[in-house]
Parts: sequence; C-alpha cells; structure tokens
Amino acid sequence: MIRTFILSVICVMAVGRLEAAEATNVELQSVGLDFAIVSVTTDVSTEAVEVTYTRDGIEQSAPVDSVKGRYHVVRIEGLDQGESVDYEVRVDGVAVPETTYHPGHFTTLYEPGTFRFSFATITDTHVGESVCGLIGGTDVAGFSWPDAENPYWKFTNEAVVKQINEADVAFVIHKGDVSSDYKEEEFIEARRIFDRLQAPFYPVRGNHDRSPDGEDFYKTVLELEKTSYSFTYDRHRFLLLDTINLENGQQLFSDEDFAWFETEMDEAVQSEQPTWIFLHFAVSEKAEFLFSLLGDLQTLFLQAMAGRSPWIVGAFSGHSHRNIHLKSDIAPGVSFVETAATKEYAGSWTEVRVYTQGWVQISHPIDCPECREWYDITTGMYEGRAQEIKLGTIEDRCFVAPFHEKLVEAEPSEQDGDADTLENDAVTGATSQEGNDFEGCRSGGKIPGAWVGLVVALLVASVVRRKRAEG
Repeated sequence: MIRTFILSVICVMAVGRLEAAEATNVELQSVGLDFAIVSVTTDVSTEAVEVTYTRDGIEQSAPVDSVKGRYHVVRIEGLDQGESVDYEVRVDGVAVPETTYHPGHFTTLYEPGTFRFSFATITDTHVGESVCGLIGGTDVAGFSWPDAENPYWKFTNEAVVKQINEADVAFVIHKGDVSSDYKEEEFIEARRIFDRLQAPFYPVRGNHDRSPDGEDFYKTVLELEKTSYSFTYDRHRFLLLDTINLENGQQLFSDEDFAWFETEMDEAVQSEQPTWIFLHFAVSEKAEFLFSLLGDLQTLFLQAMAGRSPWIVGAFSGHSHRNIHLKSDIAPGVSFVETAATKEYAGSWTEVRVYTQGWVQISHPIDCPECREWYDITTGMYEGRAQEIKLGTIEDRCFVAPFHEKLVEAEPSEQDGDADTLENDAVTGATSQEGNDFEGCRSGGKIPGAWVGLVVALLVASVVRRKRAEG
C-alpha cells in the first residue's frame, strides 16, 4: 500500500513537471527614462510568470499582463534616470537563462538638457499585404494571419496609432512603404488608419509606394503637393526625401532633387538649425547593401552631410525592417538609424525626444492581443533568423545622443517661447518624381553580412530543391 502510494506521488510529480511551462522567448524590449519593458512567451498557457528586479538591495516584483496565458508583457516602472537595474525572469519557479536579447540588466536613459518636444516615427506598414517574410528569388514560405477580416497590417497599424496618440507627440513621420503593392485602395485604407492620428502626419515614399502603371496614388491619395519636402519645428529643420524610382522601386534622386537637398541643408546651416533627414533607404556605407543607397548616390549623400556637419543630426530610414544605430567613416558625427517595421516582428514605433543638449530615442513595442501572437509567429521568418537579423540590441533601439556643442549653443532659450510652432515648407519642396560619437552607436552591423549570407544560402537551397523536383 505504502509502495503504491509513493509510486503514485512520483508519477504525479513527473507528469506535473512534464506539463510545466517553459519560456520560448524572452526579450528586453524597451528601456526609457523611468521604465523598462520585458516580454515573455511561453510554450503553454501559464500564470506562473514572474519578473523581479532589485533596487537599493531590495527585490521587487513587476505586474505581468498576459494574453492567452502565453504572451506576457511586464512593465517595470518608477525608476530613476540613469539607474542601473538587475532583473530576473522565472517561469514556473525556474529562472530563465540570460541571452543577448534578455541580458538580465539595463540602465535607464537620461534627459540631455531641457525638454523641447517629441515626435514619433513609424515605417514599413505595408497596408494591404497578405503574406510577409517572402524573399524574392527563393521558395521560402511566408507567414499570414488566419482572420482575413482582421489582417495583420490592420491590427498592428491601428494599435500603433492608438499608442502614438497616447504619447502626445508633436508630429509623426512615416519612413516609407505605406502600402504593399502601390494600389489606390491600399492608400485609401492607409488614410483611414493614419487620419486617426492626433498629430500631423508626414510620409516618405518607399519602394512599395511606387507607381509604375500610371497615376501616382501615393501622392494623390495622401494629398502631397511635393514628395520631397521640408518643414521646421522649434528651429529644427526636417527634410523628407523621395529617393524612389517610380518604375521599379529602386533608387533615383535627380540632379534637380539633389540641388534642392543641398540648398535646404545650406539654409539650415546658415540659420543654425539642427537638421534631421528622413528617407526610405539606409545611407551609411556600413549598412547592409541590400537596403541602402548604392554607388555614387550613397557617396554624394554622405559627402553632402559631412560637409554640413555638425548641423546634420542624422539620417533616419526604414526598408531593412531592422533596428540598428550606425556611424559612418565618411560622415563622422552623423547618426544613421534604421528601425523595424510595424507590420511584423519586431513590430515597434520610435519616440524621439528632443532636448537642448541632445536627443533620446525610445523604441516602443506595438501592443494589442493579436499583435503579441502575430509578432511571436513572425519570429520564424527568414528560416527562424528574424530575431538575429531584425531586433538589434537594446542600445540599437533605445539610446541618448548628445548634440555637438555648436548645436547646443544654437538652441533657443526659454525666453524664445513654447516649442509648438510648426512651419510646413512642403510647398517649396523639390519637384521629385514629377561630430560626435553617440552613446549606443555602432561602427558596423551587429551581425556583419547576416542578410547577405542568408539570401545567398536561401537562393542556393531553392535552386537545389527545384533541380531535385525536376528529377
């Protein structure tokens, strides 16, 4: 009898252990001025997820918000600026080992001077898309969402609009690929979504926004007078560039466009205006060449920015669907930032906070019940290498970038009034298509050549499979 009872207890314990949840992915998703966000995905539904952190030698627990019992988000709040924090994730009482993406510690950001204003950026929304993760020339399978009435591009972009509205930013810049296949109905749907933003919306054309078949729906539906244009906010100048060939989506920036671009930068320098440049393609020579400007055009851009340093704050791009913060040997002191797409892993939007002595970028994960599940599904993109290629380190996503001393001196004083002046210069835009080292900045990509190596490997594998199928 006793033997039978003991065996029964052992069996129950063994079965319980087999059914215990395990973490399949843990990420330190965001670090701000006084908070951090950790996400935990488990293989089965569980309520036994705990995130603890230590402050002043005292261990504290952070509240866990769960969806379907598998997708857990933890927000650690009430921290001090520049505070170093250790944290631990436990699932069913078992500590999750630290990784590159779950380092077990972080340091909150700090405010470089007096706050002036903030703005948001999003990119690669691909409104109308039905399958993501495809790579041209390969037979790699893509990913789709089962509910055709509520496609992934819809719930991710509606969620980002809601979050940005809650952040109360001055304006929003879209860094390209508003649509999936440059169709009129896609831009109409994009207008429906982004017209809900409570701040002014400024788009940049991406390669998916080209118009090879006639009418330029990107321009007409979004009601843009010019597709390369500028505006000024609180004495900061913002240049939004259309570098897309309308026929094939490749790079194109005419001599006339470039002359306008240089004139805008020269006027900014003469007016002592910090200047921010936005375009779809990456610019730094250290960017993956599959997603950057190439050849002479890239060199011209970098030399033009280097010649106006230190007044050029940075060049901000989408297209690569990844998070990375780069430098350039040709244009030292200029920040080159690429950020992830909204519509798939690692879905996020960026908050840029501008101060008198520098600026802060905070990457915010896009959150909704469907978003959590979808972003977990699409970590499987690119043969399971999406996290390696797209997420980047926390320093790529969240960082402080001090201004050069000349920009600090040129900052307006408190006597100059509020920073809520928006001066839109789009009507004088181009006729397109008609230094210092920064904290957290990199000299090169986290995984050198990761995209190139992946694409080559997939192309070879696709050819081999086709040959075998042909017999």
